[in-house]
Amino acid sequence: MLQLNKNKETEMQVSDNHFTAPLKAGKYYYSYSVWWMDEKEENVSNGDAAYRFVLEVQ
Repeated sequence: MLQLNKNKETEMQVSDNHFTAPLKAGKYYYSYSVWWMDEKEENVSNGDAAYRFVLEVQ
């Protein structure tokens, strides 16, 4: 997952579908994408999804 804040990009760790929100106040923009690759055929995708959201810490 990618976090954007004040033109700075930070790679965020996602574990068990969770991540830790920042403690410092501000608006944080996130981009998260997933792909389901075929287990039998190499380089074949069975689907994908992309999510974008904003988190405001006060």
